[in-house]
Amino acid sequence: MLSKSAIRKAQSATVPSTGLSSELATGKPSEVIENHGKPIRSASRYEGVRSSEIRPLGSVERYIEVISSHWGKARRSLIDIGRYLNAARSDPSVPEGEFMRMMKERLPFSWETAHQLRSVAEAIDSGRFNEDELPSAHTVAYQLVTLDERAEKLAREKGLVKPTVSRSAIIRFKNSLRPNKAIDRRRLELERDKLRARLKEIEKLLHADSFGHDRSGSIIDSTASLIEEK
Repeated sequence: MLSKSAIRKAQSATVPSTGLSSELATGKPSEVIENHGKPIRSASRYEGVRSSEIRPLGSVERYIEVISSHWGKARRSLIDIGRYLNAARSDPSVPEGEFMRMMKERLPFSWETAHQLRSVAEAIDSGRFNEDELPSAHTVAYQLVTLDERAEKLAREKGLVKPTVSRSAIIRFKNSLRPNKAIDRRRLELERDKLRARLKEIEKLLHADSFGHDRSGSIIDSTASLIEEK
C-alpha cells in the first residue's frame, strides 16, 4: 500500500506542466478563461511589475530602454483593442444593436475612444499606414489616418507622417487645406458706400424731425401767426 506522500507525488506527476499556478492545475476556482482550449489568466488580474520589484537601473539610457519597451507594449495593446473592436463589428454572431450598445455603454472607455482605436487599427491592417510611422498616442494617430488620399499624399510630402508629429501640427495642416472663399472686394466696397450714404440720409431726417415736435411729442403748427404786442 502506497503512503500518503507517495500518492501526492504520483498525483502531482500526472498534472501537465502549463506554467500556471497550482490553483489552476488542481481545478480550483480562479480568474481563468479559455483560449482555444488553453487556460489563460483573466485580464482583470494585472500581472505587471510590482513597485517592490523595481530596482535602480543605473543610467538614463537604461531607464529609457525599459520605459520605451513598456510603452511599446501598451501601444500594441491599443492597436489590438482596435482590431478586436473591428472583429466584433464584422462578427455575424454580434447583432448591430448589441455592438453599438457595447461601444456606447459596456466598454471601460468612451465611444469616441473606441471609434478612434478602430480607425487606427483599420488603417494599419488595410496597409494604408505602417504601425511604426504612426504616433504612439491614438488621438494623434487618428488625426493622421482620417486624412483622405490627397491629403495623405501631401502630408507625406511635408514629412508629417512620422511617429513624432504633434496633434497641433496635423490640425494646422488640415486647416490649411480648407478652401479660402474669395471675396468680391469691389462689390463689398460699393455696398458699404451705399449703406453709409443711406445712414447719412436717415440722420438728416431724424435731425429735421426733431425740430417739428415739442418736448411732449405734439406737433407745433408752423403756420401760427405772431402775437402782436398790445
